[in-house]
Amino acid sequence: MGMFDTQVQTLKSPAEKFHPHPQISGKNGGESLNLHQFSRDGVVLLGHLRDAREGRLIIAPDVKDTLAKVDQFEADALKRVDGYVARTGLSVPSETNTATAFRLRPGCHH
Repeated sequence: MGMFDTQVQTLKSPAEKFHPHPQISGKNGGESLNLHQFSRDGVVLLGHLRDAREGRLIIAPDVKDTLAKVDQFEADALKRVDGYVARTGLSVPSETNTATAFRLRPGCHH
């Protein structure tokens, strides 16, 4: 599909080479890891790490933005996969996008 064959010079921005690679292989034979489900299960989601100093971590208050980016990446990746399947004529089982509208639990917005 070419997702991981992209060369640095073809990126929209050189900074994109530092973007994390997605976890695209499922667990337990294909189940997706889902941040929304983690939150529903009681995991406290935080923003990205901005700094560490004097024994403290400085966490950005951007968890909602991060989740929106993750959801958009998943939707875009699924479109690429669907396009590849259609172009190549592969026969595959159907799957639905697991990202859903979601509210953070209290205390999960740091």
